[in-house]
Amino acid sequence: MKPPFGKEEEVAKVSGPEVFCGRAPAHYTRPPAGLFARDETPQTLGVAIRQVARGQEYLSPSLAIALLEGQAGLLPTSDNATLKALTEREREVLALLSHGLSNKEIAARLYLSVRTVEGHLASAYTKLDVHSRTEAAIFAAQFL
Repeated sequence: MKPPFGKEEEVAKVSGPEVFCGRAPAHYTRPPAGLFARDETPQTLGVAIRQVARGQEYLSPSLAIALLEGQAGLLPTSDNATLKALTEREREVLALLSHGLSNKEIAARLYLSVRTVEGHLASAYTKLDVHSRTEAAIFAAQFL
């Protein structure tokens, strides 16, 4: 059976303590808590596993973009005013976010505290009118 995203975009699913590549067994009825592409970096895989272990859901930014590209009107739109509303530091943080870095990794790269990174992200979310990390990452991947 052909994976939904093509050979280079095969999906792995994390659900609780179990990880499935491709499809979960037929008897497994719980929805996946995390989805990521097989070609993700080990660091991104670690972020996904930690996020799922905390009880949160994880969707790889590259898969989110692949899922939304064909959906008219679902990707955020940009204009110069929106981009100009972001500070240089907010653009830097969003660019690193779109590469799958955690807040801690972004903080280390930019020599900031994690709280400062969280503040820049919160401010950027408000300015971009997005409500999640994934939405912000999609925006950054598309427009920065």
